Amino acid sequence: MNAVSSDIDNADKGFNLRTQSEPANAGNLSDDFKELHAYWDSLRDGAFAPSWARFDWSCVSPQIIPRCAVVDVRRHPLDFVYRFWGTRRTSVQGADYTGKTLRDLRPKAIAEKSFREYCNVIAERSPLLIRTHSPAIKWAPAFDYEFLRLPFSDSGEEVNQILSIGQYDPTVMKLVMDLYDARPAKESMLDKLLERLQIVEVAAQGN
Repeated sequence: MNAVSSDIDNADKGFNLRTQSEPANAGNLSDDFKELHAYWDSLRDGAFAPSWARFDWSCVSPQIIPRCAVVDVRRHPLDFVYRFWGTRRTSVQGADYTGKTLRDLRPKAIAEKSFREYCNVIAERSPLLIRTHSPAIKWAPAFDYEFLRLPFSDSGEEVNQILSIGQYDPTVMKLVMDLYDARPAKESMLDKLLERLQIVEVAAQGN
């Protein structure tokens, strides 16, 4: 899979967020990401992804866990429900989303971004490294942040869970939240995407 880029533009606020997605491997991951990826890889036994039942939080370094989140993939219609939400994420995003769906995530612009990335993991059936860059603007310096998204499969055929970990510091994530929250209020692209997918699924079931 080639790296995929997407831009989130906002001329009124003067910023542009560029996101690049690429297959994750030991060669392009930083320390914590590399450790989590190596543990995930050790559980696969040749499959494209391990089952979630094999995952054990006690095998993960304590400093990694608070930055993690895990979603269950729901289908018909497609949705993502948080089964785990780390405490570091709660402090950064101001809410605990355990048991809630991606539709509940705020700001909605982050939910839209996460939705697209989860769909990429499902389509590729592969761990993805997500890099996001914002150039300097009048009211904020340039910054970068990264996410690693790892698929899990109960059936060995489709993705059933996705584990994500963020690599960031509080100052950067405060900028991220401010930038996404500053996007103009309009009909959510996430709602449009989910509605479109539901129509496609219903049509497929009728064939």
